[in-house]
Amino acid sequence: MSIPDNNFINNVINEFVSGNKEKALKKLHKHIKKNDGDVLAKYNYAYMHHQLGNIKTAIQCYTEVAELSKNQWKSRQNLALIYLDTKQYSKALKFINEVLLIKENYQPALRDKALILFQLNQLDEALIKIKESIKLNNKDYIAYNTMGLILLRMLKKDEARTIFIEAIKINKDYAPSFSNLGRCYEMLNMPKESLKCFEQAIVIDPNSFIILNNLAGYYLDKGLYKKGLQLYQKANSINALDLTVLANIAGSYFYLDNYELSIKYIKQCLKKDPQNDEFKKLCSLILFKVGEYEQAWSYHEGRLRLSTYFYNEDSQKIKKFLTHNKELLPENKILIIKEQGIGDEILFSSIYPELLNNFKNVKIESDPKLIPLFKKSMSMSNNNIFYPLGSFSNSEEKLKKFDRVLYAGSLGKKFRLKNSDFSSKPYLNTEDDEIKRIENELNNIDHNYKIGISWKSFRIKKSIGLIKSMELNDFQSLINLPKFTFINLQYGDIKKEIIEFNKNNNKIHTIESVDMYDDLIALAALLKNLNLFISTSNTTAHLAGALGVETWLIKPKNHASLFYWNQVSDQTPWYGSIKLYDGNKNTDKIVEDIKIDLLKKFNLK
Repeated sequence: MSIPDNNFINNVINEFVSGNKEKALKKLHKHIKKNDGDVLAKYNYAYMHHQLGNIKTAIQCYTEVAELSKNQWKSRQNLALIYLDTKQYSKALKFINEVLLIKENYQPALRDKALILFQLNQLDEALIKIKESIKLNNKDYIAYNTMGLILLRMLKKDEARTIFIEAIKINKDYAPSFSNLGRCYEMLNMPKESLKCFEQAIVIDPNSFIILNNLAGYYLDKGLYKKGLQLYQKANSINALDLTVLANIAGSYFYLDNYELSIKYIKQCLKKDPQNDEFKKLCSLILFKVGEYEQAWSYHEGRLRLSTYFYNEDSQKIKKFLTHNKELLPENKILIIKEQGIGDEILFSSIYPELLNNFKNVKIESDPKLIPLFKKSMSMSNNNIFYPLGSFSNSEEKLKKFDRVLYAGSLGKKFRLKNSDFSSKPYLNTEDDEIKRIENELNNIDHNYKIGISWKSFRIKKSIGLIKSMELNDFQSLINLPKFTFINLQYGDIKKEIIEFNKNNNKIHTIESVDMYDDLIALAALLKNLNLFISTSNTTAHLAGALGVETWLIKPKNHASLFYWNQVSDQTPWYGSIKLYDGNKNTDKIVEDIKIDLLKKFNLK
């Protein structure tokens, strides 16, 4: 190993810093040719290339330095940071671990390791490392920012908010903390606070494509698609290489109903990163909307690799047994597991009759509330088909006994490849005695037309639920029409809302004998007795469609609409009895459109 000429190297570094970068680089390169073992010279040569953005050369030189010296930690840390920036997280972890072997408990390296583990979605370990880092330096605002990100992904939103605020107290000029606090406020459904944070971040760093991307996302969530698109385009002009921004541009065009440009941009993203499951998800949504089902289903399978899909320990257990990419064979022993929500399960259960007709050895795990409906609706010689969720999937030993394990949403790629594969016929039934009982209850109210109404969606992600919901007061002009009696079909804790609404001489009736959350047999019977059902996007709307009940559904805004509602026309192939109303319109306009159609349907003025 050569002895470094420190004076020469210092002079070259000063020349580089003063602006003579190319000249300094050439001098150092010439020196290294004669002194191949000069670790210090090679490190600075790598660092200069790193500063100039010559990443390939920097990686090569840093690697050479690391091989020459087992104790040269700086080259390893810089390699870790390069691999972190280029999203090669496993390589980044390897080199940051080497740094920590050389410099045990080195605080910046612990901080970097926490961020790398966060990107690898190893959140528990990431949280341990960032706490170790902060314990060593409780003034490191970057470490606090990283801790906030970890907590936010763990959905510990209030804790994350506290940590981001702490980071800002330490350094009021660090824009990422404001930007991430803005995202946190979004998740807490505090839009004013969110916007204030994003705007503060932009003031600090107006040319940060990451902050512009976050602010654009805020506007998209408010339905301001054109404004969001403009900010995404600005972010793209600053960093044209970031595929997340490019995908968001694709999403913006999709929400603006410009399918040609949306598919163009998302395919550019997939060409450069074909394994990115977020890109696949968006591509599937676009293809579903334009009716390209065969392609759409192939991209739809990417949902199974998203961290948000496997949300608990049991679903993580299922993950390694999934066989959704394997063909179903007649002799296979098959396990179908429900999709995440009851609404999705009802939707995909439209495929169950075909599945059961074609395959004889099938077990289906369902939400227990749906099993009575399924057993009533699907005539089977062997009744041992439907089981409560977890009956098999909570045990690895039981899972091993199946040849094929797949989620219900993966059946679409076998049974729903084109429009003609969908049936408009109802596929769920309920008890005749229940239908008759509820008919008598409704007749006891009056003999007006009976219109069911539901106006809320309850989602795990509260902000999406709110986007899909309306206020009961929004429907006042409908509910006060003569010759109609409106029946409450809204599940959830809404008793106070109805009492307040009815104080103003309104009248919306609740059938107290029907448990709309747990007794789906009775709820189905109530739906079957209606002349019409008006609803936002929620579970009851799916049930109505599956029963063949005429339903007028107010779609969520484009950015919150799921693929089965987000259609080019006012019809969805999944349910023949559902008519769709455009939720992107002003609320008053939506209700007025429904009012006109309601009077026309029943020949009233």
